[in-house]
Amino acid sequence: MHLFKKTRVVFKDNRVIEGLVLKCDLHMNTVVTKSIEYRLNKHSQKWEKRLIGLCIIRGNSIATISLI
Repeated sequence: MHLFKKTRVVFKDNRVIEGLVLKCDLHMNTVVTKSIEYRLNKHSQKWEKRLIGLCIIRGNSIATISLI
């Protein structure tokens, strides 16, 4: 059984982070490792990919969290 699940976090501003969730609390503050950020470039209208690694996400900026 895998302890950490690959997850997609969608922000209220339409950015997306995919990675492994390490921890989540009652306020939905989330710690994600091995994370990759995807965001839409306003000028070219293309998705940009950026490697982040470990990130801490504040719960009030999250729109959805889903397993992938």
